[in-house]
Amino acid sequence: MGIPPVRAARLRRPRAGARFADEDQLLERYAFQSLRSVLRHHGSIEGRSVVEFGPGDTLASGISLLAGGAASYAALDRFVPDYSAAAAKEWYLGLKRAWPRLHQRPWPSWLDPASFPEAYPDRVKYIEGSVEQASSDQRFDLVCSFQVGEHVSDIERFAPLTANLLAPDGVAIHRVDFGPHDCWLNYEDPLTFLRFSGPLWTAMGSNRGVSNRRRHHEFLRAFAEAGLNGRGRQPLVVRKGSDRRRAHKSPLSAYASRVAIA
Repeated sequence: MGIPPVRAARLRRPRAGARFADEDQLLERYAFQSLRSVLRHHGSIEGRSVVEFGPGDTLASGISLLAGGAASYAALDRFVPDYSAAAAKEWYLGLKRAWPRLHQRPWPSWLDPASFPEAYPDRVKYIEGSVEQASSDQRFDLVCSFQVGEHVSDIERFAPLTANLLAPDGVAIHRVDFGPHDCWLNYEDPLTFLRFSGPLWTAMGSNRGVSNRRRHHEFLRAFAEAGLNGRGRQPLVVRKGSDRRRAHKSPLSAYASRVAIA
């Protein structure tokens, strides 16, 4: 939110977020996607410490990662909402109900969604601050984010924060959506949003609410300059005649640091 009047207006609104609905598609997007991405690119997270950038209004992904075997979870966000609110609890309870249907691993007996996260101060931590300015003395086995990198205002700070939070031999996985957002989805040409100059793009609205338009190679370069050994899958190629809305939402690029992952 780079323009002061826009920032002030946005901060007066409730935070963005989906209300719970007991639908597999929503659970997959807001809870299971993170766990599946991590297991696919990293393998087992049994006993690992995890920090997630920008989890949003709930810790649905966090409780999913803990249920999937992580020993601890930290949420890094510049706005820390009430993660114990009733609306958030609906997600945690719904996730446990859906767990046997959507995941093979048994739900851990120690993890009670009705008292999550407040009952687990030793396992759940919070780091308040933006991805450009936050800091922590703790180091993590896994640093991850999901549909966050495309919204940060400075990836040249995003990458060093990733490096600084990683434990030796740690792994970072950032899933970045390079496609159009919001009203830009309605254009026939999905690349329309890339055709504006940088100053004009910034002047048109919030640099938090829409894509920063940074490309695949720029992220890789930022990670390399931060001392990370990263390799990512190539970004989505939209083919003529494809359903751009469906294509936009499914194949996203994943990045890994310190360990090369194809």
